[in-house]
Amino acid sequence: MQRRSGPRALRSPAASPERPRVRSQAVARAAALALAVSLAFHAPAPQAQSVELWVQPGLGPVSEPGGAARLATYLADAGGVPVRERTSRNVLAHWRATGELDGAVLILDEAHFVDARARDGAHVPFARIAGLVGHSVVSAPGILLLDVDELEGRTIAAPPAPALATLRVIALFPDPLRRPRLRDARDLDAIVALLRAGRVDAAVVPSEALGDLPELNAVLDAELAPGPGLTASAAIPSPVREAMRDALLGAASRPRGRALLEALGVDGFETADAETYDGFAVLLRGTWPGDRR
Repeated sequence: MQRRSGPRALRSPAASPERPRVRSQAVARAAALALAVSLAFHAPAPQAQSVELWVQPGLGPVSEPGGAARLATYLADAGGVPVRERTSRNVLAHWRATGELDGAVLILDEAHFVDARARDGAHVPFARIAGLVGHSVVSAPGILLLDVDELEGRTIAAPPAPALATLRVIALFPDPLRRPRLRDARDLDAIVALLRAGRVDAAVVPSEALGDLPELNAVLDAELAPGPGLTASAAIPSPVREAMRDALLGAASRPRGRALLEALGVDGFETADAETYDGFAVLLRGTWPGDRR
């Protein structure tokens, strides 16, 4: 039998080799925490999120580079964030591009686009150009048409689809075989030039322009629609969106705001929500890329 050795001596805490290691780890953690706090206090403030403003072509001065830039600057000052204007070459390109955007985005376009975007939950309408928008079908000088059915087989000038005015015409002729031939024209000046040159039989023009075009014969007035609406993506914080809205609604009472309205050729802005444009998206059904989502 082996003899048991004497009692093993207990190590005092001071003599333990593990304690210095624990103390060193604690010191290291404290130093790391101090460094993190120091960096947090001395780190530069985060940059404001950049916002893109997309403006539909064919809306008048606001769609031109200078007008879109002025609107972007005004919204940037109001919201305290950088805003960069973006435009597309035509309405179809605008509709396609705005359906694929992510991040902080503002979009100004016509009623049917606003309604479609609001229904998807992708954007929140919050302001619109004041007033109502109307379109009239007119015939060229020397051509008297008494009814819209007489457009069958004729050539009609209109903005490129899927602009609101053009979809209004398409809706009048659910039978494609009876539909007039549509000829794209980028703006009102181009439409009037085609009419006066006798290259088309009829056209769709803004109703407010009829007073300046007495030689044209009105055939039909389409249903009125709310003015183009401004929508914001969910990535734009509510306080920023509300500050922009307030600046637009109060533009007429501010020198810079009045200058903006004059440059854009509009009377002012009004508040808007999804209900303002409810029902207009139906015009996009059956069109491409109207059913893109």
